[in-house]
Amino acid sequence: MSFHKKFCNWASQKKININKVTYKRAENAFIDTLACILSGVKEKQSKVALKYCLENNNSKNIKIFGGGKKLSISAACFLHGVRSASIDFDDYEYVAGSHPSAPIFSALISIAQIKNISIEETYEGWVVGYELIIKLGQALSYDHYYKGWHSANTIGVIGTAAAVAKVLKLNADQMANAISIATSFSSGLKQQFGTDIKAFHVGFAAQAGVQSALLAKNGGTANQDIWNIERGFIELYGSKFSKKLNNNFKKSDLGNAIIKFPNFIKFWPVCSYSQRVIQGGLILNKKIFIKKDIKSIIIEFPEPWFRVSKFHIPKNSTEARFSLSYCLATALINGKFDLGSLNISKNKKSLNMAKKIKLVTYKVPNNFEDYDPKYPDIIKVIMNDGSILIEKISHIKGGKNNPLKDEDIDNKFLMCGGKKNILNKIRNQKYKKKNLKEIIFSI
Repeated sequence: MSFHKKFCNWASQKKININKVTYKRAENAFIDTLACILSGVKEKQSKVALKYCLENNNSKNIKIFGGGKKLSISAACFLHGVRSASIDFDDYEYVAGSHPSAPIFSALISIAQIKNISIEETYEGWVVGYELIIKLGQALSYDHYYKGWHSANTIGVIGTAAAVAKVLKLNADQMANAISIATSFSSGLKQQFGTDIKAFHVGFAAQAGVQSALLAKNGGTANQDIWNIERGFIELYGSKFSKKLNNNFKKSDLGNAIIKFPNFIKFWPVCSYSQRVIQGGLILNKKIFIKKDIKSIIIEFPEPWFRVSKFHIPKNSTEARFSLSYCLATALINGKFDLGSLNISKNKKSLNMAKKIKLVTYKVPNNFEDYDPKYPDIIKVIMNDGSILIEKISHIKGGKNNPLKDEDIDNKFLMCGGKKNILNKIRNQKYKKKNLKEIIFSI
């Protein structure tokens, strides 16, 4: 039996068993994504997306989390996705290099307004989507992301289609078609990072994921043997390091991806590759009392990261999120990093400090995995008196070895404008059978 058929037979079961740890991770990912949607409401990318949605809107029946006029299902998915990714605060995982929760939940909170979907069913959908994203990431290898594909869209759209197919209760054949249809929406280049399109990618993934599932629900078909065949998905999107999707597994093996390969929830509103230097800057802030005595700074980091963190002196807040120099300088000077830190016009000292910073990359092996602690970020601060301070950052707050606590995630939700009564209901187990729409739009 093919991977495709095995996976869809499992995913289309009436109920997916979710253990307590998986449920908690789904719950935290959901709260975090809602926080990210709220955080992006006033961002330029979201405003552009909203204007576009209103101009192309045909049906107005879907509410938007964070406010705004009702939109069509397609437009709502897109806008939720763009908002969730506008300030790069959304979670990520290192196997596929994607932002898994933003497109999935952006689609599910939209589709839940026309279908009776409970909180628990929403989490089941997320688990199914996350599982497929990890499986595809393992098959393609890190090289898919390294060579320039933005996997939040290339792979995220396929995981989103699976998640939506699950909550719509599509049968195995329909789900197989939905997932295959989604491969034809698979796109997005990392060369777009630092511009509005990066956030649009997540909107595209949410939107197309729903479109794929609805097409399959209404009889649309696609090649269900799309993965391992000649000129199929793995060959075209992969590299010499890719491998065929493995079908040597049992149903009991599925649903555990979130345990083996957990998502990372961000503590700081920047690209995941900028997180280490912020942590290093906060540590150094306590060690260097007179910042003007700094002569120069060197940041050594894995070479693949430079393909993303490529903005040395940023021109705007979007580029600043992908600037190791700016993020380090801001944390080092201010001793904190928050939503206001990305306003470069108010952080001129950070821009001036960034000019003292030199970026140096080092090579990593072909089997490199993102955030491998063996390949840290190394910050060297050379003082005017010749002394040198060195910080090596391998692990970050929110990473695998230091995950955020429920309290951290709750505070993030509230900081971004979330309402406490919504948070309390999501956290309360007695509401897990309640309609998702009634929970998040309860005010």
